[in-house]
This record gives sequence, structure tokens and C-alpha cells, in this order.
Amino acid sequence: MPGNEANSILAINDMNVSLYNLANDSAALIANSVMRLELNLKLMGTAFLSVNGTFNLIDEHQNYALNARMKSTPLQLFNPLLKSAIHVEIASGQLNEAFIALKGNKYQITGTTELNYSNATIAFEQKDAGFLSKLKKNMISGLANTLLKTNNIKGKSNYKIGQVYYPYDHSVPFVRSIWLAIQIGIIDTMIPFDINRSSSSKTTGKRSAKSTQTSVRKHKRKKRSN
Repeated sequence: MPGNEANSILAINDMNVSLYNLANDSAALIANSVMRLELNLKLMGTAFLSVNGTFNLIDEHQNYALNARMKSTPLQLFNPLLKSAIHVEIASGQLNEAFIALKGNKYQITGTTELNYSNATIAFEQKDAGFLSKLKKNMISGLANTLLKTNNIKGKSNYKIGQVYYPYDHSVPFVRSIWLAIQIGIIDTMIPFDINRSSSSKTTGKRSAKSTQTSVRKHKRKKRSN
């Protein structure tokens, strides 16, 4: 899970925001409690991003859903964010298309990240200008690129959809929580291991194991009575 990152600059241009059913009248909210968001903008000067969202304004669990789609852009566009967040930058690569689907409430954020990209390579941040620091950076970057999923092309058999599970932290602002959740999905997509597991799947596994054990005990008791 991404940790605390330094401040980073996110440039937004040509932003157009529409909100529907934004009300504080209780009678109107009872009749229609869902606020809709439509957001279109240009990210970092080149990438077109569209976001649609729904927010239940009277639900005690504060349920919402967000869908975001981004058009083709160089992956290096995100270096200002990635470098400050995880001290890694993208050396090369092209994002063909991205689609992110998130569902959240006051407990957690879950969803998927679909990143259709090609020729991705990464480089770790160099701490200083010395020869040893550069050598260390190149060695670590080379090792990391052997683990990195270089191509993730939609329609191919090895196409991977990243999974998102982020336990909600009420001390973290809403927008930052969304970004941290997306980071988890990006890492899960680009590293070819199933590193992301939700607590719900773990809970389900425990329940299944408990049910199996109960069934075995019942079967043994039945066998003894026979």
C-alpha cells in the first residue's frame, strides 16, 4: 500500500464540472437521494479525462461510485505524481486507454483499474549525482523491469485488470483517498503477481473453512450413531 508521499503538482486544464440533484431540502432528497457528477478535463496539459460519479446523499453508509476514462497519452505524463509518491518514474511507455471503476463508502474503496498500455519501463529515483548512486539506480531499475509487466494489451490472453481494495482512513481527505486507491490498482496491474487481497475474500475463506469443519464433525457423529 502506498505510504505518505511528498507534495506533488497536478496540472488541470479545460475543466468542466456538472452536478445534478445537489440539494439540502429533506423532502427533495427523500424523493431522489442520488447526486450525479460529470467531470471533463485535460490532465497535465495533454491527457483527456472524463469522470462520472453518483453519491447517495442520505445513505448512512455514504455509498458512492466513480467511473473514469482516459484517452491515449505517454505514460511519462504521470512522473510528477509517481516520483513524489513512490520514488519511481516511468522511463518509457504509451497508455492506449485507461478505465477505472470504483465503489466506496465510509468503510472502504473497492474496484478495478483497466490499463491498456505498451512498452513500459521504469527507473528508480537517483538520490545524488555520484557514480555509485547512479550505478545503484541502474541496477535496481534493471531488476525492477524484469518483474514489471511491460505490455498489458486489451484482447491479449495475458491482459490483466488491476484490483483495488483500500480500507478507508477518515483522517485522509477524500480526493487523496481516491488517489491512494487508484495507486493500488496501478501497482496490481503492472506487477504480474496477485498482491492485492480484500479482507472480504479472507473472511469468506475463513467462513468456508469453518463450514467444512462443521460438516465433517456432523458426518463423524452420524457415522458413530450408525
